[in-house]
Amino acid sequence: RTIDFSTDGFIIEFLNKLNLDEKDKAKIEFYGNAIGAHLKRNNAPLDSDLDSIGVVNQRGHLVASSHLSEIWKETGALNIELIGKILKQTPETREVYIDTPYASVGRKKIILSFYAPAFSRQTQKAIGVLINNFNLNFLNVITTNHVGLGKTGEIYLVDKQNRMLTESRFLPNAVYKQTVNTFVSQKISKSSPRVSGFYLDYRGVYDIGAAAYLPEFDWTIISEVGESEALAGLDQVRFIVLLASLVCGIIAVALGVLFAISVLTPIKDLKKTVDRFS
Repeated sequence: RTIDFSTDGFIIEFLNKLNLDEKDKAKIEFYGNAIGAHLKRNNAPLDSDLDSIGVVNQRGHLVASSHLSEIWKETGALNIELIGKILKQTPETREVYIDTPYASVGRKKIILSFYAPAFSRQTQKAIGVLINNFNLNFLNVITTNHVGLGKTGEIYLVDKQNRMLTESRFLPNAVYKQTVNTFVSQKISKSSPRVSGFYLDYRGVYDIGAAAYLPEFDWTIISEVGESEALAGLDQVRFIVLLASLVCGIIAVALGVLFAISVLTPIKDLKKTVDRFS
């Protein structure tokens, strides 16, 4: 989706005009408003999970948006360093970048941003960057499916600071507020991408859990079931099978999350992800 929008002929035409008249404030405002209206009318409705779309010019300044400009003043809304890197790309090295999720405090959302360069069709040089902001609520559809997890099981995502990115089964409003400092969240790393065991969860309840590291996003998926429920009537062999199933469930959900996000990026990136887990 981000690549599609970054190659939109209307956006490219008006970005070219805007860059050529970058010292004329009236023209910049006119072209920016035209792009913003186009984004809101023609691009934003194409995906219900799309929160907002922004366009940055060749100097790294936000010039257009599908929504109010106040959205882009929030901390984390614009990654200036990443924009500078993208503006150095060529059509041959075109790549979509995924930024670190950030909390839109005023709107109570977790936003994941995808960045892609826009190129002039005449010079083949980068003339701007298109940014698609997605509301991470769509991930809850995957992680809040508790089938097979009994009454005490849950699956959730945490970021590199171990903050919850998806809803808790047991605590309200946990997204970005609940920190998960448990055995698996502390042991997981690039060198130890799979961790499992018995431990106290973020609620102080003993669980059997497993975790899988997602290096593409620097996130961790954690799956847990209450110890008493998991071990009720189980002998050692059945427990091993249960733990193995839990780990397999982690991987299955990881693939689901990766697919849900990767369908928004080029097919080649999706292929890399699938190959990595296969």
